[in-house]
Amino acid sequence: MAFSDKLTQAGDTDIRKMELVGKYSTINLIGMFSNLNIYEDLFSPFITGSLLLVESYDLINKLPIIGEEFLVLDITTPGFEKRINGKFYVYKVSDKSTVRDKLSMYTLEFISIDAVRDLNIRLNNAWSGFCSDLADKLIRTDNQGLLTDKQVLVEESINGIKFVANNWSPVKTLNYIAEKSVNKNDISSYMFYENRDGFNFISLHSLYAGNPIQDFIFDNYERTETNVGDTIKDVEQDFKRILTLNIPEGFDFIDRLSKGMFTSNLTSYDMVTKRFKRQYFSSQEQFNKIPHLNKFPLNSTEVVSAPDSLVYNKIKHTAMHNGFDDVSNSDKFLFRLSALANTQGFKLKITTLGRTDYTAGKVVKVKTFRVETVNDKSNDMVDPTYSGNYLISAINHNINGESKHTCTLELIKDSLSQGLGELA
Repeated sequence: MAFSDKLTQAGDTDIRKMELVGKYSTINLIGMFSNLNIYEDLFSPFITGSLLLVESYDLINKLPIIGEEFLVLDITTPGFEKRINGKFYVYKVSDKSTVRDKLSMYTLEFISIDAVRDLNIRLNNAWSGFCSDLADKLIRTDNQGLLTDKQVLVEESINGIKFVANNWSPVKTLNYIAEKSVNKNDISSYMFYENRDGFNFISLHSLYAGNPIQDFIFDNYERTETNVGDTIKDVEQDFKRILTLNIPEGFDFIDRLSKGMFTSNLTSYDMVTKRFKRQYFSSQEQFNKIPHLNKFPLNSTEVVSAPDSLVYNKIKHTAMHNGFDDVSNSDKFLFRLSALANTQGFKLKITTLGRTDYTAGKVVKVKTFRVETVNDKSNDMVDPTYSGNYLISAINHNINGESKHTCTLELIKDSLSQGLGELA
């Protein structure tokens, strides 16, 4: 798109609505807020956030704020269709202090209103059917589910399940179904989470197959040079720039090994047929059979990982439920274990100028550069270890009182863009 037609500077934000809805009145907070944070996470079922207010109206007493209020937000990056909007439940007031006479500062902490419903519902009944159908029902339509009016994305599963929920919340039930779900590619890596677009019940590997929504670059770029030798601010290029890059942990071999990322084995015993079954899992054997963010595995074929490095035992009950064979999904257990371990195997944390179309579950491309000088073996300064495709696993949208927007993104990848042999 032509950014210049819509946007003056990268990081600008249009706050269309920021209202605190109380039992007796509604207050416009746009002139009172100092900082807004909105958090999304693949491993969290709901969006959360915090809003720092600096005000002299004594809203806590006059509204009043008693833990039954709603925050209504409608925020967009000018020129972009995707918005951050919705109704959130204000569940906490924290860090209240007096800045000076008659001026107070405090933080409102909020969460998706669906979370409040989840906290108040417990399921005590049997469920049966295709996993994806049950998930869709629990999110959208069932009186014991979330009954959300938000957009819902459910990836179709090929397997069915039958179980009894025992005082489970809707989210606990959805996570249980996710653990058992298998998609059309025979992959079991489903996640349930909320992002800016709504609720998602989808496999990690389907997310990995997505096209990158942005190319991020970590370099010394400041301005774009024109044909006549001048330099100008280029909004599109500014959006691509990484302001800060942090690697919380390069790798942790012991953690990877103990979580079953490389190899593992499972012994299952069927209480009905009285038979044992031993299964072995190797990520190397599975790598080329499934989608990945990049072409090459994170570890070499010589990684020190024996099948007995992680051992599990499970009980099965063939035909325990009428019309169903084995509902334990034990055949996919080790694969899922490895897939989840891979999400923690390689992380970056970057800060960029913010856009409201950035959201958890999307793929981005990152380019960073080597620290060393160019050698005879390679004249390519691109860092092959840290460059490549990543998945946004978590994001913090931060907007200050001047409507300037930055994003802190936690990025994960399950693979490398270049083979380990080429790095040596």
